[in-house]
Amino acid sequence: MDKENLDYMTLEKIRNSIDELRDLLNEICENFDESQQDNERLRISRSLDELIVNYMKKMVEINSSIKESC
Repeated sequence: MDKENLDYMTLEKIRNSIDELRDLLNEICENFDESQQDNERLRISRSLDELIVNYMKKMVEINSSIKESC
């Protein structure tokens, strides 16, 4: 498997994880009970932030790789 396919698979995994966490966070916020779910909501939000940053870094890496190959 070539690097481009591996990069795409990695981005796809990150994107799927972002979507799953976003859905979970939305569900928690809809059923928000401050005393019970605040820590869970914060944990999920932080995880979502980390995934988004990783996704953006991977996109920059892929774009740089594409520019170098041209």
